[in-house]
Amino acid sequence: MPTENLATEGAKATATPDWFLRNNALVLSILAAILCTSSQVKFAEVQLLEFLFAFDLLLLTVWLLLHPQPIVLSRPLFRIGLRWVIFMVLALLMALYALRQDFYVGGNVSLLKQPFMVTLSREGELFLDVFFMLLLAEHYRRDPWLLRVGGWTYFWVGVAGALYSVVSAIGIAAHIELGGAGRNYRMVGFNNEGGSYGTYLLTVIFLTLAMMQAGWLSKRAGLWSMSLFAIALLGSQSKAALFEIAIFALVGPAVRLRGIKLLVTTCAVAAVLIIAFSVINVSALVSGYTSSISSYEQISNLSPDDGNIVVGRVAGLFLAPKMIAAHPLAGIGWGNYPIVRDDPQYRRSSPIVETNLDSPSLGPIDYVVELGLPLFLYFTWVELVPALPLIRKRIGFGLISLVLMQPIANWFGAHLNLTYPWVAAAIALGMVYGPEGQLGGEKQTQTTLPAPVEVPA
Repeated sequence: MPTENLATEGAKATATPDWFLRNNALVLSILAAILCTSSQVKFAEVQLLEFLFAFDLLLLTVWLLLHPQPIVLSRPLFRIGLRWVIFMVLALLMALYALRQDFYVGGNVSLLKQPFMVTLSREGELFLDVFFMLLLAEHYRRDPWLLRVGGWTYFWVGVAGALYSVVSAIGIAAHIELGGAGRNYRMVGFNNEGGSYGTYLLTVIFLTLAMMQAGWLSKRAGLWSMSLFAIALLGSQSKAALFEIAIFALVGPAVRLRGIKLLVTTCAVAAVLIIAFSVINVSALVSGYTSSISSYEQISNLSPDDGNIVVGRVAGLFLAPKMIAAHPLAGIGWGNYPIVRDDPQYRRSSPIVETNLDSPSLGPIDYVVELGLPLFLYFTWVELVPALPLIRKRIGFGLISLVLMQPIANWFGAHLNLTYPWVAAAIALGMVYGPEGQLGGEKQTQTTLPAPVEVPA
């Protein structure tokens, strides 16, 4: 559909009774795409985009109470939401069961970091992410004009961040600090942290691929854009992004090829990855961690105030296996790791740390520790299953990768409440299930949720 027609449709839609909901989605699309670039900028450990989601949920609730109307979701989106609701209920039950443990909570701890309350806060963050992913995806599915606004905003903000990073890195060489790169030339964009920025750039690259496939972006413009993103990605020095690229390099052939071509291509990609990991000396990194685990108790007692040792990945490698062995099925409770890590049965003779912001940062192991193995397997299925229809239909690699970005980012240490994979997934689902999408032409049942009860005047 030509852009002029889309704009005309957008103007006409403002006269319909749901003008507030549509314009709310428009503002939300633009602000969400902008705030995705600053996921590491927080107030009281809460991302700015989470504040926006919470405010907008309150606004929508008030509007629907004053103007009752049913909430409509397409069947594929409703099923995605239902699976997440089931996960949240099960996680809450496991957290109640975990209250039997001993907790070691420091003196200056907020209410939201207390036992069980920390799980409720995680559930609140997840609810906001899932709700607004589905809300935006449903708007995008029904409104191609709004979909393009969301997609293009996400793309251009990504371009701005990459340019800012590159210029900042050049400025460092001239002894001018602009903020988009550190003194070691590590590019951070507007995210303020290189590792997170690398993962964010992958979502922009995959969106660019999807836009090229949809005809929104010419091949030349797409290649120039991705060249810029690739420079910023390398400059981010993100180890997580490197491993995520390795996974997607294996996913790509699996999506497009079959038979002997798939086997040959997979072997070739695996060989390239093995060589790449040899060049960056991954074995030495693993060896270093193994050595740290075996001598963790001794090293941690010699340096009890060194955050690089007593919290984070090194400490997690020592503590997590003991937690899993003690609670393999029920876990220790979602969010409880920092308030049970000082239990003597886990830390042994290592020092008490009394930190309430610690995380093992070990990807899937984090979730096995807190959720238990059965719920972790269900959680993994919930994250992966939205991509299965896309893979079966062999839809473009860019769209499939955007939907898979959430689980793969989680596997390499990103927290579940990191907002930009959810926003990117909303755009991808809108493109796939919308009228111009490859699954949009299929018959889709509408699921109508009950309208809020009307408040008497």
